Order: sequence, then structure tokens, then C-alpha cells
Amino acid sequence: YLGRYPRGDWQVVGLILVPHKDVSRHHATLLLIDNRWTLTDGSYTFTHQGKFLNWTGSKNGTYINAGPINYRRPSFRPLRHGDQLCLAASCRFHFQEILAATEMADTPSEADQTTMW
Repeated sequence: YLGRYPRGDWQVVGLILVPHKDVSRHHATLLLIDNRWTLTDGSYTFTHQGKFLNWTGSKNGTYINAGPINYRRPSFRPLRHGDQLCLAASCRFHFQEILAATEMADTPSEADQTTMW
């Protein structure tokens, strides 16, 4: 979740605190779906078996590159490197996807392709 202080709701795993008056407690949700990061407005509740229970949208909206994410119903939007994320039009972030060390090792660098004698 991305949101402001959750008032003792510390059972939330992976909370990114955004202490701003226009940001909801659980303003937006980042989820990894099919190996792609997605962003949605609001928060979700699931059972322990992963079954969807409830969705609550944020009060002031969530935007990707100035385009609003639908806050009237759940809507997962895929993120790309460099996307600008806005929470409540006041808090702006840039999404940066960083390759894991194993992924970087699989990609040959220029140094790997040059033979030194």
C-alpha cells in the first residue's frame, strides 16, 4: 500500500508511508501481476486463500502520467519505467524498475564483449 500513517494498522505488510493531508490512509496499491508492477487506486482486502473480499477507493484520486485511475471500481494499471505517479495531485513519484542482480548477470555488458590482450 501507499498511504499516510495508518493509525496503528501495523499488520499491513509493505506499506510506503506518504504523510500528506490529501493522501488517504490506504491511498493506492502496488501489485505484481504476471511479473509486471501494477498500480490501482485504493486498497483491497483478501482472505487468507487469496479470495477478493472488498475494495475501497481513495478520497482524492491516483494518477499515472496525469491520467486518472478509475476510483469508482477496481482497475489495475500496468506501470512502465519512468511513469509519474501522483497521489491526490499533491504527491508525485517516478516509478523506476531496477533489474535484479541475476537479471543483470544474464545481459552481457560492453566490457564482457571486449577482449583485452
